[in-house]
Amino acid sequence: MDPKVVAERAARLRAVGQEKRKAFYRSCLGKEFMVLAEGWHSEEKKTVKGLSDNYVPIHFPSAAELKNRMVPVRAESLDGRGVLGRVVQP
Repeated sequence: MDPKVVAERAARLRAVGQEKRKAFYRSCLGKEFMVLAEGWHSEEKKTVKGLSDNYVPIHFPSAAELKNRMVPVRAESLDGRGVLGRVVQP
């Protein structure tokens, strides 16, 4: 097969995958998830990164690192790589 055709098809598939991912992330907005905190997303900005119970990458503000803890987070908006959220207080 022509390498140009292969490259074009691969690029189209990547674009479709990105759109599907964004649509899924948008469907999560406003919902609450248990997030496994993985560590600092940005220590400067005091944001922690983590993975939700349905495998969505979420980062959220926190005064402490919270590494390896399950944290309830509400998904609020999208950013370039995942979802921005806020810790839900019990």
